Amino acid sequence: MHDAGVDLEPYMDYDHARRTGRQVQRVNVDFPIDLLNAIDREADRIGVTRQAFIKLRLADTLTSASAPRVVNLMEVLKQAMAKADESRGQRAPQRSQAPKRRTK
Repeated sequence: MHDAGVDLEPYMDYDHARRTGRQVQRVNVDFPIDLLNAIDREADRIGVTRQAFIKLRLADTLTSASAPRVVNLMEVLKQAMAKADESRGQRAPQRSQAPKRRTK
């Protein structure tokens, strides 16, 4: 039908349309205030929301050709979070495996 130029609009159900492979999982992330301020400044500079900026930067980093930088970034984030926990008088949790995902 589509190849013949027929309008497929009457056959579409936009209320139940989904992009396969693009399911969303909500997560909560704690950022140090100075990092959050830097994120906000950069997001404002390029004209996007904080959430959009974080998604863009993570996607760029994870899809870049330099995979060792991703590992290094993760190590830096772990160290920063441990340092923040120590400064609040908390011990950073030691995990031997990835945390379980919450399901709704």
